[in-house]
Amino acid sequence: MTPTRTPTRTPTGPTRTPTSTPPTPRLPGLAVLIPDVESEPGHRVPLDIYLAGGERTVGGLQFDLLLPQAAVASLNLGETSSDCVLPAELTATHRLRAAHAPDRPVTGFDRVRVLVLDGNVTDTDYSPTDTLADGVVVRCWLTVLSNAQRGRYPLRIDRPRAGDVRGTSLWPMPGRSSLWVGGCTGSCC
Repeated sequence: MTPTRTPTRTPTGPTRTPTSTPPTPRLPGLAVLIPDVESEPGHRVPLDIYLAGGERTVGGLQFDLLLPQAAVASLNLGETSSDCVLPAELTATHRLRAAHAPDRPVTGFDRVRVLVLDGNVTDTDYSPTDTLADGVVVRCWLTVLSNAQRGRYPLRIDRPRAGDVRGTSLWPMPGRSSLWVGGCTGSCC
């Protein structure tokens, strides 16, 4: 028995040109910027995280800090250590916390969940702020591996999320976001 062939149907009418996907708008709200950090192997260096301005959030915000295991031995993040969150002074309701190991150095992780709880901040080195989302600079400390090779290691913010946001969102902010080991400048690889 010979199989019956179904004739193909040629579409008629105007050809529809697919439109490009519009870019996702950057909603007004929060942003995170990790500046470049220069260091020598084995040294303990500050890492400033800048939370850019937006509307006030309730419940704080959180993000994952992705660290290069090949270069970072530990990250100090905690609630009580005086050098974990500088230069901002924290109130009882505004704390920086590493979910893996609060109050202790975080080791052996390339992803650290950071929680910033809501509260008021007074900072003499930067413009005073009375809400978390209006701009806060927090300082934690990276300990670089003593055998880390010279070069540039990326630091990344991932999975940023605000709490009860009241119309704001937490966005990664483009900019400098590297750990330069061996006193590198922008000219080294």
